[in-house]
Amino acid sequence: MDTANLEDQSDSNVNSPALLNLSNDKHSEKGKSEYRILLNALIDVARFILKQGLPFLTDEERKCLGDKGNFEAFLEWYGNHVVPDVGRVISENAEMHQNMIAPSVLKNIVNVYAKETIKRIVEDLNGDYFGILVDKSDGLCDDNSAQSLKETIDSLITSYSLSPSKIRAQGYNGDANMVSEINDLKTLILQDNLSAYCTHHFAQPLHLTLVSVAKRQRDADDFFGMLSFMLKKYDELERSGNAPLESFFETLRSFITIFPSVVHILEVIATNDVCSSERMWADSLLDDLQSFEFVYMLHVMFKVLLITKELDIVLQRKDQDIVNALKLVGTTKRQFEMMRDGEWEHLMDDVSSFCVKHDILIPKMDDLYVIPRGLKRKVSTVTYSYHYRVKVFDAIIDSQLQELDRCFDTVNNDLLLGMTSLSPVNSFANYDKDKIMRLAKYYPNEFSDDKLQELSCHLDNYIVYMRQCDNKFSNLKGLGDLSKMFVQKKLHLTWPLVYLLLKLSLILPVADASVERAFSFVKKIKNEMRKKIDEDFFNDCLVCYIENEVFESVSDAAIVNQFHGMEKI
Repeated sequence: MDTANLEDQSDSNVNSPALLNLSNDKHSEKGKSEYRILLNALIDVARFILKQGLPFLTDEERKCLGDKGNFEAFLEWYGNHVVPDVGRVISENAEMHQNMIAPSVLKNIVNVYAKETIKRIVEDLNGDYFGILVDKSDGLCDDNSAQSLKETIDSLITSYSLSPSKIRAQGYNGDANMVSEINDLKTLILQDNLSAYCTHHFAQPLHLTLVSVAKRQRDADDFFGMLSFMLKKYDELERSGNAPLESFFETLRSFITIFPSVVHILEVIATNDVCSSERMWADSLLDDLQSFEFVYMLHVMFKVLLITKELDIVLQRKDQDIVNALKLVGTTKRQFEMMRDGEWEHLMDDVSSFCVKHDILIPKMDDLYVIPRGLKRKVSTVTYSYHYRVKVFDAIIDSQLQELDRCFDTVNNDLLLGMTSLSPVNSFANYDKDKIMRLAKYYPNEFSDDKLQELSCHLDNYIVYMRQCDNKFSNLKGLGDLSKMFVQKKLHLTWPLVYLLLKLSLILPVADASVERAFSFVKKIKNEMRKKIDEDFFNDCLVCYIENEVFESVSDAAIVNQFHGMEKI
């Protein structure tokens, strides 16, 4: 770490009560030296933790777990094994050590890192186009209406001297796509900016979205709630330690296989367990598990996810599979239509056979349906047959079709096919000029009629050059590689409109690694156990981890500079 010019760096406006409360020894020459040594170590350790995406424990978590947490543990290791002077200061000046590892100091260090990272990103962006990624979480704003969410986003964007008019893509995390406020937010952003498109994010497993849609139906929501609880109890009792299954489809297939084992374990507990509370929950789970309702939903959702399984796999591959993936979307929709129109009887045969095999009572389909929820079972005005076919079977399939139409409407398909037509994979095997021109028309502010004519001419020369004149373009892996090679060869000056389309395509959150990394990190750090983590601190950690390459370019001197003015030394 470079500290040679520490004395010459300007004062900072950042204030830290913990740093301002250091011992009087800090004002001596020895104190100055120890302060620099420890501050440099804090910066190094914070950089390592942020780069790895490791969590910082809150004070409350440290007390509950009796654990120092990553930051303090790594600092001690750093002092013992990397820089012995740090270990000496920690052991000899306990008061300074405790003050400088205070949460306020740590948060300031991380905040400075985040600000410096964002500063470099904004400078590099230089007023160009950008996209937004939204993970809807508690604390985003006081009012979760679409209008308030949009105002919060606009405020954030303008705080970095960026313009909302430059937004060319919007992406949302997992179940957030299913929340009505988020869907309204998408619409509001599009009203202000017609080219701020929201495409399906391929790295996000489709089954998560489709199950969320299915759970809008009450029976499906109850089913997945019961299934989750049963599997949790089963794993606890079996002490299996199995890794979590990768998809809902695998979960349902596995549960069908272990169904007899689950029943047996619950029967043993309900009959023999000495604890009355254990017997009660076992009896309750047995009632749910051995109901026609549960078995029916198990088979319905298994069939639904079986139909979408191949599509889900294909959608998570690289951009060269987009063409086939979109064809498979059509095939999947036709399969759903065939299932809805002609396979209910076959499904009922499978459900009935399962029930007979496991001694589960099958209701008479012509009787009035009895609502199983609540303390008082209510008789509805429709038959079992109508409820299970129309209100459950048809409703769930229709919801899947509607969601596929929403994710892959005409606009989405044109954008995705246009992107694929630009792809350099397999020597531009998917190149299609018509689809590229259609893509350009979705950006009227960038491509006027005159510009479209110019682009058409550019494309004719561009594809000949790519395929025949320069071998360096023959083995590129994606649009990112192509755009870098464009700049390296200065072709962005020769065909600026083609390069513009490349940039706009790269902004769309389709299968970009940074999108997947962003949302996976949110899930990793901000989970159900850690909802109390400070939003600002969490966001600062997120910026540093996601924008890892930019974060790495932030110098230690830039961070030290922020702290130099906290206290005259």
